[in-house]
Amino acid sequence: MVDGRYRLRVWVSAGSSRDQVDGIHGEALKVRVTSPPEGGKANRAVERLLSAEVDGRARVVTGRTSRLKEVEFTL
Repeated sequence: MVDGRYRLRVWVSAGSSRDQVDGIHGEALKVRVTSPPEGGKANRAVERLLSAEVDGRARVVTGRTSRLKEVEFTL
């Protein structure tokens, strides 16, 4: 935690049949989103899903073009 913000590694599976948190993938939280991995759509879907899950703000801070991302949470 730094300045009230938390960071978490997230493994993203884009183009899935539904949006959901789906357990652990290696050392990362596995997240599935229906949005395609193009034009930042999957990143925005991850941010929306995780923001709703934690009742705060989630923002992708690294890995914008990768399946492995780092997401910052502000609660």
